Amino acid sequence: MRPSRPYHAVSAYHREPGGLRRLDFFVARIAAWEGSRARNSIRVLDIGCGKGNLSFPLSQLGYKVTGVDYDKASIEEATKTARELNLDTRFINGSLDKIADETFSVIVASEVLEHQKDPAAFLRELSARLEPGGLLLLSVPNGKSLEERIRKVTTHTAVGKTVKNAIKRRVVKHQDVQSLAEHPHEQFFSRSELLDCLYGNGWKVEAMQGAAAWFKEFYYLFGRLFMRRGSPTFHSLDKFDAWFTPVLPLWMADGWLLECRSFDVTKTRVIQVLPTLTSGGAERVVYELAKRLPGAGFDIHVVALFAGGPLESLFADAGIRTTVIPVHGLKWWNAYRTLYELLVRERPAIVHTHLFGADVIGSGAARRAHVPVVVSTEHNINVNHGTTKQWVKRWISSNINGYAAVSAEAQTYMTQVERIPEAKIRVIRNGIDLTRVIPRPPGPFHDVPRLVTVGRLTSQKAHDVLLKALAFVKRPWSLDVVGTGEHEAELKELAERLEISSRIRWLGFRSDVPEILAEADVFCFPSRYEGLGLALLEAAAAAVPVVASDLPVFHEVLDETHATYVPVGDVPALSHALANVLQDPTPAVRRAYEAALTVHATFSVDAMIAAYAEYYAELRRTKV
Repeated sequence: MRPSRPYHAVSAYHREPGGLRRLDFFVARIAAWEGSRARNSIRVLDIGCGKGNLSFPLSQLGYKVTGVDYDKASIEEATKTARELNLDTRFINGSLDKIADETFSVIVASEVLEHQKDPAAFLRELSARLEPGGLLLLSVPNGKSLEERIRKVTTHTAVGKTVKNAIKRRVVKHQDVQSLAEHPHEQFFSRSELLDCLYGNGWKVEAMQGAAAWFKEFYYLFGRLFMRRGSPTFHSLDKFDAWFTPVLPLWMADGWLLECRSFDVTKTRVIQVLPTLTSGGAERVVYELAKRLPGAGFDIHVVALFAGGPLESLFADAGIRTTVIPVHGLKWWNAYRTLYELLVRERPAIVHTHLFGADVIGSGAARRAHVPVVVSTEHNINVNHGTTKQWVKRWISSNINGYAAVSAEAQTYMTQVERIPEAKIRVIRNGIDLTRVIPRPPGPFHDVPRLVTVGRLTSQKAHDVLLKALAFVKRPWSLDVVGTGEHEAELKELAERLEISSRIRWLGFRSDVPEILAEADVFCFPSRYEGLGLALLEAAAAAVPVVASDLPVFHEVLDETHATYVPVGDVPALSHALANVLQDPTPAVRRAYEAALTVHATFSVDAMIAAYAEYYAELRRTKV
């Protein structure tokens, strides 16, 4: 490719097949990592810097760059060029021993790892030179490519060396862009071998993409016999190669570009997979798992297969590593392919899936990627699943080592309807963060009692039943509806028809639910079915009187002495129950405070985290 960005002008990488693609990858990854840091405070180590083709662009962009290389002639030329370009780049001839007492924010090792006789020792040394939270960027050739197979012969056999020297004498104006010295390749990594080497020495791969496709091989094997570096033909073919490389499967690429971070090898790597980051109960459980499991010895990565959502910023603010797979082409195939590549790259010990789409795609990709343990949490009683989905659930159960059901009722449904073996299911009830609960003040209701309901605006949550029931309540009331969903417009139209819309506030997604509950007088939960009911737990923990559907699963949380239950979908019964609570709130308030004691004693988030950590460990032991 021809130079197209300002920093390209101080590098000869445009004369290297795939060179500008490599340079742009490094620049982009550092820029994404740096955040609000001042660039002149970011110390970059360019190992094997050669003639400075990477060091100079980074220096021009404002980073504080040190280049190290064994080859004295290359370092001398780089030093001279730095003076000519008026760049404050430090170059050192020798090994890492010359900077033994220094650490760096970013380390770049471009085409270096394959030259190491002991790559494990080299990677451990890099870890010692990198600041906490620092970034390692690598470029490594594919040892199974045709070019590298030939290189292995021409650098490690007598006959090969003779042939190589004969060819070099015929090369038109041959000159290496990167270095003036010959450095034989000692390692010839396949993708699997490279990842094993990295993970085995404390480096996890955050990003990996192909460095080049076919042009690099073509040029070095044949093209340089007749094609001049930097010619129009050279640039055209290199540009096409840059376009084609992302399409090529990673194992077929000529080499790889990698972003790596050091990690604690004693921690168990777990990838949590769910469809989106919307504001449902399953997503909030994943948030708590991702936030708290690291304290129990786990390294967590959350993957959303189809889209982000309102909780995306919440995950980011908590420092949770999150990947949202962009939707393009065939949505499910793209999600499966991208997740599979991620699992191959990251080598997790456990994949934990949530909800139907993630169960199907996640369990299949995990099995193909040879992930040792696959866990699925069943968050709901899926009465809305037809025969096809139930058959799919049974079919994929062979890919899943263990299930967590959020309630005994969910476990029963799974065994009786979905035909999941009971031995594979562990009941782990959802927990809530009790430190965020704000108790409702122990006093009478507001002059106009404040009712609240929290949940997705879907048929399951039965907001339509609640609105119809409230239309018959003649006493004063107001209703706050927290949540979003596909039925929002329909429900607002229903409220208009019932002539109660002026008494309803549609609050949408809210991150301050504890504050809203603390100001509420009654919590309404008229669901048609539930797996457990996270919103119910939060309201009960805040000592808000509860009026809910009489679902068996709710009795696992609160009995009749704690809440007011009405038959599912019974509009007159719900209307009557709400009217009674509004007329005489004292018994409801008393029951609410007894309910709060029960929830605080039984449904803490710490208990949920401990249960999942124990289940993970048990499943891993079973697989050994």
